[in-house]
Amino acid sequence: MTPQLSLLERLWSFILRPTLTMPIPKPGFWVSLWDSLRLFCFFLLFSILGVVVNILVSPFFGDGLENQVTDLLIQTQGDRWLSLIFLFVFLVVLAPVMEEIAFRQWLVPTRWNLALGLTFLLFYVESLVGAVLPWLSLTNCLRWAFDLIIIPVSYSLKELSDVVEILRILFVFSGYVSIFLFILSTGYLTLRLQDRWHRAIQSWFRCYFGVLFYFSAVFFGLVHISNYTNIQQFWWLTPLLVLPQLFGGIELGYVRTQYGLMWAMFNHALNNFIPFVAMACVLFLPPAFLQGKVDLSEVQLTDNDTLVLAFLGLFFLVLLVVVVVVNIFTFVELVLNRRKLAQLQVNPVNPINSANPINSVNSETPKPQV
Repeated sequence: MTPQLSLLERLWSFILRPTLTMPIPKPGFWVSLWDSLRLFCFFLLFSILGVVVNILVSPFFGDGLENQVTDLLIQTQGDRWLSLIFLFVFLVVLAPVMEEIAFRQWLVPTRWNLALGLTFLLFYVESLVGAVLPWLSLTNCLRWAFDLIIIPVSYSLKELSDVVEILRILFVFSGYVSIFLFILSTGYLTLRLQDRWHRAIQSWFRCYFGVLFYFSAVFFGLVHISNYTNIQQFWWLTPLLVLPQLFGGIELGYVRTQYGLMWAMFNHALNNFIPFVAMACVLFLPPAFLQGKVDLSEVQLTDNDTLVLAFLGLFFLVLLVVVVVVNIFTFVELVLNRRKLAQLQVNPVNPINSANPINSVNSETPKPQV
């Protein structure tokens, strides 16, 4: 009997040739949980490598990379606990849900997955286009539409300028939401009514699934370039800045197609929890130290700040131990599985004879001829 492939063997086989499996295998809850944790620990090694490359590339960008999230945290240290709650909700709750829907839900092409996933993907494409070409963004176009309709009237009502501004915000928001709801409903109803189109899309997905899978992973990584602001001079180095996200895209795509969307969201939340803890450290360090104006020896911390930073440091220490232990287990499983396979190749076993040794003896004894 051929031994079952280990987790790393299944992962490597999928990476070499991504294959669409419908319905998703979805093993039991505890197997999915354990495999998700092992994949998280394994890909964390590559994420650390990506962070090292990120640090090595940083000197090419003048005084260093400017991360919009970090800069925002430095400016909002007045209400640190409120910022911490907002950061947790955004990074660990909202981002995994929205990004998994946008970049990986449609990898399993059911009608609802295609309609909802591609609608969210269009939202991210529009946001990326708006960051590069602001005048072409949907928000800007809606503002122009509002101004063409309302501004000529509002000139005669200058005392109502505040009301006009509120109406502009409501018009842009409602128009933005309405357009994407229209795309979602139209896409879903079309696939529901035109079953032939849906079958053709599924067939096309099976043929080009490898291309679609790696497009999802690469685009997921490149979208995170928008986290940095001063990258214009060496823009061709920017893919190196998002190596952790590129590796994460491969990990999450595999989890999504083999275990389900909810487990991909769970893994995504685990991945985001680490930068959340790192940014929490930023919140409890003095801005002067973060801006390089004072040395660590000159920093004066309160007892509460010292306690919080000690707890965060303990978290990273425990995480390191867990990652090492889990990865050792994963690699031991791989080695033992390869040994079993090698032994079977040297000493092949006949499953019929091994199951019934009496039949084996009888089969070797010639029957007397009458």
